[in-house]
Amino acid sequence: MSREDKPQRVGILVVHGIGEQCQFEHLEEVVRNIASALQADSKQADSNIDSVQVNINISKDAPYRANQQTWRGEGAATAIIEVVDKNDQQTNLEFREVWWSDLDEPNSFKTFRSFWAWGLSLWTKPRYDQRTDTEFPDKEVPLHPDRRLPGRSFNQAKDLLPGEGEPIQLVHRVYLLLVSFVVFLLLPFLWVLGRVSRSILGLEIRPDLLVEYLGDVKLYQQDAREGKGPLVDLGKAPPRFSIRRRFIKALVEMSLEKYERWYILSHSLGTVVAFNGVMEIETALPRYLDQKLWKRWCRKHQGRVKRQLTEDEKKVQKYVLPQRPSWLSRDNDDVISRKELFRNLKGFMTYGSPLSKFAVLWPLVVPLNKDESVFKEDFEWINVFDPTDPVSDFTRFFDSQQGKESPLTPKEVPYKAEQIHLLSHGQYLTYNPKRKNPLVCQVSEWLLSGEKFKKPQIEKDGFSFHLGWPNPKSAHSDKDSPIVSFYFGLGIFVWFLLGVIISFALSWFIPSLLTQVPQLLAQIGLKSTIIDEVLLQLSHFLSNPLYCVGIAFCTIISVGLVVRVFGLNKNRGISVESKKP
Repeated sequence: MSREDKPQRVGILVVHGIGEQCQFEHLEEVVRNIASALQADSKQADSNIDSVQVNINISKDAPYRANQQTWRGEGAATAIIEVVDKNDQQTNLEFREVWWSDLDEPNSFKTFRSFWAWGLSLWTKPRYDQRTDTEFPDKEVPLHPDRRLPGRSFNQAKDLLPGEGEPIQLVHRVYLLLVSFVVFLLLPFLWVLGRVSRSILGLEIRPDLLVEYLGDVKLYQQDAREGKGPLVDLGKAPPRFSIRRRFIKALVEMSLEKYERWYILSHSLGTVVAFNGVMEIETALPRYLDQKLWKRWCRKHQGRVKRQLTEDEKKVQKYVLPQRPSWLSRDNDDVISRKELFRNLKGFMTYGSPLSKFAVLWPLVVPLNKDESVFKEDFEWINVFDPTDPVSDFTRFFDSQQGKESPLTPKEVPYKAEQIHLLSHGQYLTYNPKRKNPLVCQVSEWLLSGEKFKKPQIEKDGFSFHLGWPNPKSAHSDKDSPIVSFYFGLGIFVWFLLGVIISFALSWFIPSLLTQVPQLLAQIGLKSTIIDEVLLQLSHFLSNPLYCVGIAFCTIISVGLVVRVFGLNKNRGISVESKKP
């Protein structure tokens, strides 16, 4: 094959996670790291890569007086890595992005208050494993016959996951309590740190930073909008359906492209978004599309967009979300065949994924599709996690019904993404030339070769290498390997240490700030010996870090109990599409 022949096209769909992500920001980061890894590989003596070139799909329709070029996200891939090997064969890695950061709740005092009420009471929240009809609160909405909840089909998973109707295990609630404690202490710490950095360095550190990041998790699990949302889903569905809509549109567009194969790379909360889209039922998939995209799908798959519903499906069809657009059949028999949708899907990678945490707390948000036959035998789901990453974990409870060898059973890959613990969440695909065999090199080879994902060859005496790529399980049992268990324990210890450090910092910062309050009050004519005495006693009280810890724990426990007793953290019901049975 010469360069005049058509290059091999490989599609990659990237999905970002939590945080304030600008459009194409996550895509640029992923492309930059993968291209850097490929370029470094091309310089090796035994490499088969001859050249690596990155091309960007630029739009001339930029805003008036724009200060930079505009990237295109429709019609063609946004970024393409062109790789030519020593045999003059070209492979194009074509990247597209699912961007959903703008779908968050608008910043306001209401969202700020709602977030902290949710966060401080999370350790008392009931497990979300059933829904009710808003018109009949005592009526439970049945699970769709094509869906199953995570963990309920496996003996091992049943032991790990609380059974139906049982409370979340105590160890989970204690862990959530500790996380809430550290996060709660971070609020005044960020406020004090922001004042210091602004006065000394001129840097702005916003105290609402936690709301911007962790608020995305709250947004995705809640059953109703608390503020304004997208007009297309106005008052009709939980916020996660607006996010899922963008992913499923991208899925359909990827499937319609003439790719040799394509992959999904998802990070953090984006793994839940991607998982929901991959597991969505066939009768719901058309509802996420616009009419133009639906017609494109129908033209390519004529005669395969209708299916007679079973009696069990008809009974629950009125509860299917999102609501049916007017241009779809009233008989609800329009479908997107998942077998056709995933015909050329070769791999699904989740890294830094909170799926296992959703399975414990909100299993109804992450149901599995019972039909596993739609994926080819060479398909694989790769889950990469850093044991010290507070977000990620094994994808427990999501094994295939066909057993461990099924393509849909996740292949667990522990990986130490960053030397500094708790900072590894955003470093999974970072290319570091000083590190031997970073993850991004293995991902690049996986995408380019079309073969199964391979961990690097582990040297027998390379103990330090084992620390970076530990085995997920012990050699002679199904328990976590010693290194993975050590990392998990180290992560918990670092959480505890972080709480201690913040407590001591607050016990020094806050009293020093309180001593300045009388001077500020005197400048505006509010000098009072009573106020001065109260502030003095308060500064002495808060100078003991144990009192800061006690106040934090008392606040979290009080808020959690009040919210649970009054039922303020119960999941809301859903509205049916039609009042007719």
